[in-house]
Amino acid sequence: MCRNEKLLASETRKIKRIFPDIDSLIVDDEGLEYKEYRISIFTHCLTREEANKLLDNISKNIERIRTVKLQRFILALCKEFDSYLIIYNQKKKTFEYKQVMSENDIKLSHSMVSNGNRVKLVIPSLKAVYLENWDFTHLFYFKNKKILARFEYLVKKKGLYII
Repeated sequence: MCRNEKLLASETRKIKRIFPDIDSLIVDDEGLEYKEYRISIFTHCLTREEANKLLDNISKNIERIRTVKLQRFILALCKEFDSYLIIYNQKKKTFEYKQVMSENDIKLSHSMVSNGNRVKLVIPSLKAVYLENWDFTHLFYFKNKKILARFEYLVKKKGLYII
């Protein structure tokens, strides 16, 4: 289901019950009970030399192709599982959740910028969190390995890799 509407207070409370430690995971990248998968357009973790060659001074076209590939994966993930954007409300100093509605809701950042405005998703049915990261590698935090088959299938189907 994909819509971008602010959730009702009851739905927000439900997400917070499922993810009581989500603040530390999002802010500090420290998931107390989470396991981590790295999803990438690359087949392996890049060495410094490879990163310099594949990430520095790339053309806008290559950047766009890589970004679109990850964006399409996120949209497929949202279609497969109810997923909610995690948005930080500066005024209230709290996280809010909105369901994804369209491709326009998933605006990925330039691959080398800081994490401030990156896409963050919570997927309650999987008890998982998906975070856009830099260098065309995203993070998938989960608690239960039993959910991985469907997730891994989507990764492969979209031509990405778990590294």
